[in-house]
Amino acid sequence: MTDLVRVRASDLLARIPTPAGPGARLVAKGLRDAGLEPRGVRLGSQPVAVVDPSPPETRAAALRAFHGRFRVHLPVLTPAEYVVWATAAESGAAAWGELPATPSAPEETRRRRVLRRASGLLLHDIPAALGAVGRDPDARTRGVAAVLRLRALLEEVASPSRFPSLPGSDARARELQRTAMGAAHAVFASVDLAQPGPSLAPAAVPEAPARTAAAVRSLFTPLLADLGGPVRAAIRSLSAIPGPVGTRHAWTLLALVDDDAPLHRAAAVRDALQGHLGMLDGPAATALAPRAPVVLTGATFRSMLAGRLFRRPLRRLAIRLHRVVLTGEDPGVDPRGLDASDEDRRAEIAALLDVSAAAWSPSARAVDTGDLVFGAWPAALHHATYGDPHAAQSSVLEALARRTDPALARVGSGARRRPWGDPEAVDRGRASAFLRDWGPALVRLQEVAVESLR
Repeated sequence: MTDLVRVRASDLLARIPTPAGPGARLVAKGLRDAGLEPRGVRLGSQPVAVVDPSPPETRAAALRAFHGRFRVHLPVLTPAEYVVWATAAESGAAAWGELPATPSAPEETRRRRVLRRASGLLLHDIPAALGAVGRDPDARTRGVAAVLRLRALLEEVASPSRFPSLPGSDARARELQRTAMGAAHAVFASVDLAQPGPSLAPAAVPEAPARTAAAVRSLFTPLLADLGGPVRAAIRSLSAIPGPVGTRHAWTLLALVDDDAPLHRAAAVRDALQGHLGMLDGPAATALAPRAPVVLTGATFRSMLAGRLFRRPLRRLAIRLHRVVLTGEDPGVDPRGLDASDEDRRAEIAALLDVSAAAWSPSARAVDTGDLVFGAWPAALHHATYGDPHAAQSSVLEALARRTDPALARVGSGARRRPWGDPEAVDRGRASAFLRDWGPALVRLQEVAVESLR
């Protein structure tokens, strides 16, 4: 273990070797060879490329060609998209060319941005890395790096004196879980970023009206039956909440423990849930089951929910409307404060721009990319234009089908013809074939969503 008083997380993070990727000049050349005209490229922890606007068909074909050659996560954005994306990203200079200027954020917004990035690591990156330990030889290194990034972010808004010790490079999954959960509780439980404003009335928030709720319950019933007594006793609440991409196929298994629960006991809960998730099988499991559980203290999650401290801030609405409580307390009942602000709508689209960049990777799954096209982007566009938050996804897609924009209308009508939303008919292939047909629609959706913010 490393003494956190003398060494900061960012110091250890800098010592972790990272695979060398293409340089900025080579990336710019690759984009130009693919048919785009680059303006600027930035590398580092949050890389991005800015290109001249082009027709959706041109950009979609170019993105497939570029990512087929360069295996990198790189949002390729127009100047208007970059200005929105930058509201949720670190500031940084271009390594090649020039990037559009963006306004500096006020201190309160900067703090909220830091905590949203930290919650993204807690809810997505760290669980995914820990869940792959034992199957992927690089998972442990990714887990250590993700925990150190979390610590480095939290050190920006709080003193590390109350944090658990920093993990070593050979830390086990249980130690990484303890470190991440302890540091998160020390910060999130002590902040209150709830804002006064309108919120859905508890009576207007039914539990899980999503079509997949019954399938989710059926899938996790054996898991609940198999959990041992000590693990069940340590779990204060166990729920399936909408995952990082959509509510149809991407769910997150969320376990909350008492605020004063020993960290080693909470880590044991994560290990037990991970083991049971690994035994789920069949089409429904492929469609619905998360790859790894999330274990937090109740105070940490309440702070996230009240302050809308999610990488995709409209996730608070999604959790309130679509959660499935499996056992224990309801984590989404009557949280304090505003449900969504104008800043949240912008941050939601900024986060989706980053998620969409991963959809062009040759390793992306068709099910996740389909949820972007038929789920997340239509919902974000609906909320960006102040649509009814209670509206079912089917009605959102029906409204798209009536749009005069051909790409949007095709998305709305295409959802009716495809088995999207049916857990038994999920496409378990790669996204490349899906994007050959629907890539231009994905590009157009993000263009229209950005335009709706003006």
